[in-house]
Amino acid sequence: MSDERIEKGRTLRREGFGPEGEARWEELNAIDPGHAQSILEYGFGVWARPGLDLKVRELVVIAAVTAQDLSGEVELHVRSALNRGVTRQEIIETIVQCAGYVGFPKTNHALLAAKRVFEQWEEKKEWHAD
Repeated sequence: MSDERIEKGRTLRREGFGPEGEARWEELNAIDPGHAQSILEYGFGVWARPGLDLKVRELVVIAAVTAQDLSGEVELHVRSALNRGVTRQEIIETIVQCAGYVGFPKTNHALLAAKRVFEQWEEKKEWHAD
C-alpha cells in the first residue's frame, strides 16, 4: 500500500473516530502491529473507494454491526456517523430497518448503544472531528 493511501486511511480513521478510535487502534497496534496495519490498509482502504460517500458507508457499517450484535462497534460507528454529518434519525432508522432481518434483541441492543452515544454527545459535547 502506498504511503499516500496509508495517510488517507489514517485521516479517515481520525476524522471519523476521533481520540477514542485512535486509542483503540494504538492498543491493537501495541498487541500486533501487523493486525493494526491490516485494519488501516484494508478497512480504511475500502472507505477511500469511490462510489459511496462516508455517510452512507457509516450507515452500512452500523447495519452490519447491528446484525452481529456488536454494541461497542455500534457506539464507535454512531460517533463516527455523527462526526460525518449523519443525523440521529438516520442512525435510528438504519437500526430499526434491520429488525425484521436480524431480530429485535439485536436492534434493541444497537438502539441502546446509539442512545448512550447520543447522551454523551449532548452532555459533554463529545469530541467532534476537527
